[in-house]
Amino acid sequence: MQFLVRSEQKTHMNATPASDLLRSEHRLVETELDQLLHAVKHPTVDIVSDLRQALSAVQSLLQPHFEKEERVVYSYVRSQLPELLSKLDEQHEYARALEGHLVELLAAIQVAPDERQRAELVRFATELYDVIQHHIVDEEDQLLRLADSMLSQEEQTALAVKMKDVEASSCSTGKGGCARVPNEAPIES
Repeated sequence: MQFLVRSEQKTHMNATPASDLLRSEHRLVETELDQLLHAVKHPTVDIVSDLRQALSAVQSLLQPHFEKEERVVYSYVRSQLPELLSKLDEQHEYARALEGHLVELLAAIQVAPDERQRAELVRFATELYDVIQHHIVDEEDQLLRLADSMLSQEEQTALAVKMKDVEASSCSTGKGGCARVPNEAPIES
C-alpha cells in the first residue's frame, strides 16, 4: 500500500492514529447507545420523547462516524480487505435501515404509543443497539486490528487528518452531528 503524505501533514506525525480515533468514537457511540437501550428497558410515561432524544444523540455521533469510516478508512483498505469491507458496508446499511424505521415510527406517534407501537419501539431500538454493538466489535476485532498491523504511522496519521477534514466538511454542510442541541428531534434518514 502506498500513500502520499502531503508536506503539511508531516508536521502531524505524532498525532493520534486513525484507528485510535475510531476506537474513541466507538466509546462515545456506545455511551449514547446505552441511553437508547435504557429508554426502552426502563420506559417512562414520555417514552417517545425519551427515545427521540436518545436517538438524536446516537445519530449525531453515528452519521459523521460512518461517513469518516466509509470515505476515508474503508476506501483506503478496501482493495486489501474486500470481503471484510463488504460485510462492514452491509452492517452500516442495516443500521441505517433500522434507524430509518425507528425515525418513521417515532414520527407517526402523535400522543402516547399504543401497545403495538410500544412493542415496535422496543424491538427497533433494541435491534439498532445490537447491530451497532456487533458492528463495533467486528470493526475493532478485525478491521482496526488489521489496520494497526498493515498501516504505517505515516498512513495512520494521514488517514486521521483526512478524517478530520471529512468531519469539518460534514459540520460545514450540516450533514454531520456538529454542535447539535441535545433535545433536537432526530435527523430524517
